[in-house]
Amino acid sequence: MISMNSAEFPLFGAPSTELPSVTEGASRAPESFADMVARFSSTEKGQQQVETIREESRKLVAEAFITPILAKIRENNQAAAPFGTTDAEKRFGPIYDRAVADSMSRPDRFPMVESVERYMLRRIVPQSEVMA
Repeated sequence: MISMNSAEFPLFGAPSTELPSVTEGASRAPESFADMVARFSSTEKGQQQVETIREESRKLVAEAFITPILAKIRENNQAAAPFGTTDAEKRFGPIYDRAVADSMSRPDRFPMVESVERYMLRRIVPQSEVMA
């Protein structure tokens, strides 16, 4: 049996003190998107942090808004047999939806990305850092 203690593997930490129990995890409020981006971008500063927020905002808009709309359009296709969806379209449709959503969510094409980015910047980055 392999022994794993926190001294040998500092990334794992102490098993009983750092992880919440199942009941504690269920009683806590879910972490917001802004809090997650702030936690992940806390190691970055300045322009790199702004770039991270921009990219994560783009991904959020693509996954949360555009992809479901494209999937719903594809699901509602009631075309007759030669023009209907094939097995390949059914299998690769979600992949195609994600690719189209990624290309559509560029800030120059989709203003919602800029709006989400501004909101995230106001919540995460102090204004003195943004202006610098």
